[in-house]
Amino acid sequence: GDFFAAAEGAGLMPAIDQWVVRAAVRRLALERGRRAARAHFFIPFSVGGLRDERVVVALCDELAQAGARGDWLTVQLRAGDARRYPAEAGRLVASLRKIRCKVALDRYEHDVTAQELVAELHFDFVKLAPVLTAGVAEHQDRLDTLREAVRWLAAQDARSVATAVEDAHSLAYLWTAGIDYAQGFFLQEPTADVAYDAAV
Repeated sequence: GDFFAAAEGAGLMPAIDQWVVRAAVRRLALERGRRAARAHFFIPFSVGGLRDERVVVALCDELAQAGARGDWLTVQLRAGDARRYPAEAGRLVASLRKIRCKVALDRYEHDVTAQELVAELHFDFVKLAPVLTAGVAEHQDRLDTLREAVRWLAAQDARSVATAVEDAHSLAYLWTAGIDYAQGFFLQEPTADVAYDAAV
């Protein structure tokens, strides 16, 4: 948290986003060629990357140099950033679509403004905020809200992703709510290597 706050304050996040893009595309091309023909990476963009058109140019250049394709990647935007800069988010999503990248919205809370973002920008994946998924095993009202959110997202052709899944009990309830994907330490802890046999 201290690092990103300082980097954003110094205007360094677009450069960091470009570095992440270069490293991710190179690694993805390596993994695709080595052992995982269907490997697909999610790349998070900061608010600086969302607003800086040079990040997409860097992505295009790196894809060409690595012999990679846009549809191997999903670029991930935070809901709060897309709310603050809707015009820039719209332009970024349109640019990414031209190179066939998929787009994800992170930290979705199923409020009116988040729904408007999804309806307008047509995200391929929507990562649900923990406030939507936490405690669903113990609270029926939270489970009902989650089911409503998942149904609404499916109607928008967006695949739902439950985040911060920490135990099997919670995961079972999330599946009954109809989520498409799950991620969290219960499924796979952070690793320096790319693992392909983890449950998803």
